[in-house]
Amino acid sequence: MRIRTTATPGVIAAKRNLVECAHCGAFNRLPPGDRPGRLFCYRCDHRLHRHRPQWSQHALVCVVTGLILFLLSNTQPFISLEMADQVLSTTLLSGVQALLSREEVFLAGLLLLSIFLLPLMQLLTLLYLLLSRLQARAMPASRYGLALLLRFERWNMLEVFLLGVLVTIVKLSDVAQVVPGAGLYSFLAVVLLLNAAGVLINRRQLWQQIDGNDYFVLAGNVELSGCSVCNALVDQRLRYCPRCHSRIARRQLHSLQRTWGFLAAAIVLYIPANTLPMMYTTSFGATRSDTILSGAHHLLVTGQWPIALIVFVASILVPIGKIVVLLYLLVRAHRPTPVRLMHRLRLYRVTEFVGRWSMVDVYVVILMMALVQFGVIANIEPGGAALSFGCVVVLTMLAAESFDPRLLWEGVDETASG
Repeated sequence: MRIRTTATPGVIAAKRNLVECAHCGAFNRLPPGDRPGRLFCYRCDHRLHRHRPQWSQHALVCVVTGLILFLLSNTQPFISLEMADQVLSTTLLSGVQALLSREEVFLAGLLLLSIFLLPLMQLLTLLYLLLSRLQARAMPASRYGLALLLRFERWNMLEVFLLGVLVTIVKLSDVAQVVPGAGLYSFLAVVLLLNAAGVLINRRQLWQQIDGNDYFVLAGNVELSGCSVCNALVDQRLRYCPRCHSRIARRQLHSLQRTWGFLAAAIVLYIPANTLPMMYTTSFGATRSDTILSGAHHLLVTGQWPIALIVFVASILVPIGKIVVLLYLLVRAHRPTPVRLMHRLRLYRVTEFVGRWSMVDVYVVILMMALVQFGVIANIEPGGAALSFGCVVVLTMLAAESFDPRLLWEGVDETASG
């Protein structure tokens, strides 16, 4: 039966200041109160909590300013390209329109979700939660808003898109005059403000405002599981967390099976992603197709080695590295051992962090397609590899998200550190 409130008969709720580490499964007791600084897991050194004084006021300023600038970044010209007496201006969402006109629905949806819908949802949800905190009460649906925010914040790819914009500007600056617009400067400010708000937010205090209890048990013997969303400790006999209503399990359900599935699909799609053309470039009637590797090589021979290095690392090394590391972690999760345990955990953390940065090459193709549309003079169209590679990035991110690193610690001694 789904538990919806802390007043459910038979549920004992309390505040114990305990939290389960999401990376090793160790139970940590947090010190009373909120002291400025960061708290780390005693066993694996994973950051559990961060607190800054007056964080809510500072975060609110960042969010309100970010919302205003987000509106400007989507209404003002983003980039203009001048070539052969022709001028083409784009907005932030021009790439979505261009992809939809070419029936690239998946890429259009991915772009719209990652650079518009999710950042807007994040800003609006943070505004709602911070206003609720200033009023010192939990407003309706606060728990659902915070849970949604925490589940999807890693899919916000504004920083990756910004890197794609910078790469695009450098690539096009040799063949045309690139003029950054007010929308680009506003977008840059939004990226900085949203990241600042993310650093300032005290998630633990937000959950305590919604429900101060973080320890829910039934009568009798207790086997606890940490809620993956709100960090409350919940009796495993309860199917759902009473505080945030998320599903409760000792470990992520079918973690290894789902990770194997996502990874296998990514490996299959990685082949066409590297063999099919990523982009078609037409100039004065002559058309050239480039794969990911040939595109990086072309940048290198034309003297743009820093951009070639970014493309090679983000589009070749990072995807291969993610696949190899995840395969290694899956094999080790089936047979946990304390030998080099912390080394494996660090590999997982790096893989989880760098996963989304592979999307930079897809963003570059979309931006160049939206910008370079000058008829017979110059024209750029996406190739079949853009869709395959976008799927590879999404699938490897899902694989890393599905993998439960606590499985590496199963049966390992409490003091093991590798």
